[in-house]
Amino acid sequence: MQFFNHAIALKKHFVVAGVAVLVTSAAFAAEPTVATFSTPGWDTKYLIKGQEPFKIASLALDVKKKSKVLIQFSSEISSEHAQNCPCYMRALVSMDGGKARPIKRINVGSPAAHDIDKYDNDRQNLDGTTMFDAAPGKHTYELTFQQVDTNGNDLEIYYPNFHVIAFPE
Repeated sequence: MQFFNHAIALKKHFVVAGVAVLVTSAAFAAEPTVATFSTPGWDTKYLIKGQEPFKIASLALDVKKKSKVLIQFSSEISSEHAQNCPCYMRALVSMDGGKARPIKRINVGSPAAHDIDKYDNDRQNLDGTTMFDAAPGKHTYELTFQQVDTNGNDLEIYYPNFHVIAFPE
């Protein structure tokens, strides 16, 4: 009987916790504004050649109140057909044409991926998040990838996704 009382107490605890989560989630979901860019196709790819910045996407968002703007992005970089690697790729995000903020840097096309690990090609995730403060009005956010300290050709970008979500304060 003691086991059943304990199970009932646990059940009540989880129900209360579940309600708290729903209430908390509802508070955050009250008025978010979202802009998104997504390329779900398996054959979607972009090629990076050299050190020129490569704009993945630019998204506009009109916020009605002062907001915290969450930036999220994901992609996969491959050196499958690349030349002059290993290559160092950096993801940068900017707001309203301001100075780009570096978010993440990866190494792709390492000889160890081929010679030691015996992979046919090297694929790395290039993803990240950051936050901006935004005053009321229209704002533009840009996601850019760029090589740093290397000059590889034909690096492939697969599945780029870019999301901008404003949470009013």
